[in-house]
Amino acid sequence: MERNLKLIKKINYFTNIRINKEIVFEITFSFLVFLSFFEVYLQAMIGQITRYYIIFLAIILLLFFKKIKIRWYHGFYTAWFLFKLMSSFWTPNLFIARLHLFSHIGMTALLLIVTSLDIKEKSINFITAALWLFSNLYGVLSIFFSKPYLGAFNNRMVLNLGGLENDPNNQAAFLIIGIIISLHYIVKHRIFLLNVIFIVLNTFSLFQTGSRGGLLALLISLIVFVIININYKKNGAFKFILFVIIAVIVLAIMLIILPEVIKTRLFIFDDGGSGRLEIWRNSINLLMKNSFLFGAGWGADYGFNGVFSETHNTFISMAVDVGIVGVILFFGPIVVAILNLVKKKKSVYIPIIANTMVIAVFLGSINKRFFWLPIILLFLEYNSVNNK
Repeated sequence: MERNLKLIKKINYFTNIRINKEIVFEITFSFLVFLSFFEVYLQAMIGQITRYYIIFLAIILLLFFKKIKIRWYHGFYTAWFLFKLMSSFWTPNLFIARLHLFSHIGMTALLLIVTSLDIKEKSINFITAALWLFSNLYGVLSIFFSKPYLGAFNNRMVLNLGGLENDPNNQAAFLIIGIIISLHYIVKHRIFLLNVIFIVLNTFSLFQTGSRGGLLALLISLIVFVIININYKKNGAFKFILFVIIAVIVLAIMLIILPEVIKTRLFIFDDGGSGRLEIWRNSINLLMKNSFLFGAGWGADYGFNGVFSETHNTFISMAVDVGIVGVILFFGPIVVAILNLVKKKKSVYIPIIANTMVIAVFLGSINKRFFWLPIILLFLEYNSVNNK
């Protein structure tokens, strides 16, 4: 009889568990984070599932949360998207617009929907942990399964699974996210050993990519992290010196371990950034010949002067597409949110955004998950702080 009573209590416990909206958000959004990191390796099995999953995610969240709140920055992103869509009517080349249209629709809609929901701090912390987990998993896998990029560049080693690989700058952006969150866990939660190990592994994997943009992004992200987290009234100077010493030691270890061919690529700039400078000049010339305020149209620089290449710079690309007006509409709210969070002493997504923006200088990132996810989470943190 006693055993039966215990069994009944267990059954009642599990049957009374309710799936609330916070749990739904945490599970479904964490899966999006997973797809963002590993979709390129899953394409052979499931195809480009993320664009369809985003639609599913939006519907599920709206069904469970029901109530939405329109926020001031939603007007900025709606105006930016509509303006960019309109610019496709006067662009001389529709190749890029057609290529990125569904990605723009999906990520803009996701930003507007997710940031209109009442997401609690606990759920944001859960997603932060998911980012930490998948970034560090990416770093660990990169240690054991890295191969030369495109099978030819021995100075650029990237994670290769089943013959599939990511762009080195993409990989660098993903790895830095884990480094920053690990530092956050060390400073805020005093979780040392595990996070130090992950920092070393991700940093080594980052250096293996030979990504100069990734190296610069890591440096600037660390500087931003230190500025935000060091409290100079509480042994701040000592902590800062200790932080610098640790960083120097880690860098020295990396320089000893890394092959010479990778170190040469990282620290010797003799190729004009893999031809980026010429591409940037070409795009800027196009912008100067058109309206600086409103741009030349979505993807207008593709094929201009015979250069059939993406711009490899998100800011220049956006300026060409929609001018300085479009740049302000997109990045203005991000600046406002960052300034607000700095005042509130919130930090974890500001260094991650710094990483995103630095990589965006060297890569066309407007259709990349590593670009949009930190922006969405920055606004979720901004909403949470200001709701309090």
